[in-house]
Amino acid sequence: MHHQIETNHILYSFRRCPYAIRARWAIIRAGLLVKIREVSLKDKPKELLLASSKGTVPVLITENGDIIDESLDIISWAISNSNLKLDLDNNNSKNQNIIRDLIELNDTKFKYHLDRFKYSSRFCPDKKDFHKAKARAILLDLNKRIENGRKMNQSTWLTDGKETLADWAIWPFARQYLNADKSFFVECTDSKGIKDWINQYLNDCSYKVLMKKIPPWCPTQSPMIFPE
Repeated sequence: MHHQIETNHILYSFRRCPYAIRARWAIIRAGLLVKIREVSLKDKPKELLLASSKGTVPVLITENGDIIDESLDIISWAISNSNLKLDLDNNNSKNQNIIRDLIELNDTKFKYHLDRFKYSSRFCPDKKDFHKAKARAILLDLNKRIENGRKMNQSTWLTDGKETLADWAIWPFARQYLNADKSFFVECTDSKGIKDWINQYLNDCSYKVLMKKIPPWCPTQSPMIFPE
């Protein structure tokens, strides 16, 4: 006999968006449930636009009506509603600064170059290779961080060999880049660290749940619970 799972949190999401991926990942890892509403970016539901005038995903409406429309804030919400806090927060202020700087680099420079490489036809096609090289260089710097951490304690993470918020926040963007640059691991022979790091997520048993295709939401649809 199946018990109906109840949740009144609502998450507007888009399957391939790296911001939405990192929010969904945090929800999975925190052991939380939401009613997921997959958004068609060409036909955004008015309910999403009423909740957040930005009109971008992810947007979380909590069961008490709070609206959280930044992916990092959704991750913080998920962590604060779970027992994960000690695993992802490092009380060492130096590490906190490193984590913050890594995420900021990803969300500004790396994302900037990633978009102009991956979607070059929308921007400046002549500069596609320039932006590809700039994004690659950032990934190879991350590779050095991972390798240096591995020398210390054999763990494959971005900060001191320990999984932190930086890993959760950055891997969906690295995934998007690596999907667009299929030659990366062949041409960048010194990239084993980043390969092993990203594969920890891509090979995780939760990855299929994270990336399952679902139809765009409409108001008449029965609620879909995430994760299933």
